[in-house]
Amino acid sequence: MRDTKAIIEGALITAIFVVFFLICFYIPPLSLIGVFFWPLPLMFYTAKRGLKLGLTVFLASAVLTLLFTHILSVFGAAIFLVIGLVMGYMVHLRKSAFAILTAGSLAAILSIVSYYGILVSFFQMDPIKEIVNSAIHFSHEAEKWGPIAAEKEWQTYRESLTLLPTLTPMILTVSGIGLTFIVQLVSAPIIRRLGISFPKWPPFRDWTLPQSLIWYYFITLAILIFGGLENGQPLFMFVFNVFEILEMAMLLQGITFIFYFFYTKGTAVAVPILLSVIGVLFPFTLYIIRILGIIDLGIGLRARIRKQ
Repeated sequence: MRDTKAIIEGALITAIFVVFFLICFYIPPLSLIGVFFWPLPLMFYTAKRGLKLGLTVFLASAVLTLLFTHILSVFGAAIFLVIGLVMGYMVHLRKSAFAILTAGSLAAILSIVSYYGILVSFFQMDPIKEIVNSAIHFSHEAEKWGPIAAEKEWQTYRESLTLLPTLTPMILTVSGIGLTFIVQLVSAPIIRRLGISFPKWPPFRDWTLPQSLIWYYFITLAILIFGGLENGQPLFMFVFNVFEILEMAMLLQGITFIFYFFYTKGTAVAVPILLSVIGVLFPFTLYIIRILGIIDLGIGLRARIRKQ
């Protein structure tokens, strides 16, 4: 009886995912929001029934998607199915919110990188290069319309665009983490309402990264400065992308420190929110926040504040 109920639930979950995916597929504007809910059905089912039955629904959903769409859509759907499967299994194992985000992010990054590799290798499609070419073409056209910017500024803009393909690994990595974070944000309250325990995040002010990241940050910085690497070399691309990701990590650490500092002072939460938004918008303050994050991670500023 229990197995029959699980099978019926699995069939229902499969139908929900396929119908929802097809609606977004044939009405593209809906996918702008819908993509963040695609992993939800499988996440709920795997959290409730475990990995084995979750894999069954995963395969059934992929096969049915192929019947109604085309092969590229199946690869795209697989990204969200993998995220749902992995995050749901972590919920099933009663892991922490950070563990769920970490596992989901790794699954998302691997899926997105695989999808990108399939597009480039088998379909001769490179979305990032196409975006760069379109932006460069638009800049040439815009330059003809009138003096929107000086010729030198347009040239600088186009040169910065050519660096974008070098950042492809970072873009895919950040996309995977960002996608997983939003998916977790929208899925958690729904899954709780459906009767599954989903762990809550600790307060944002208490978020802190592993201290080992500070060493990776300075090692990659030293390699970029003193390593004699040139743009286009595989090692340069790897180190540069790792460094950019670590810089974002230091920025996040700095923002959480700002929230922690003002919390200890009893200041309204609107103040650190406003400072963080201003800091991210302006390059100079962005550096200051990043330096705060580096200092906090390096010498433990929060521990010193707690002692005071």
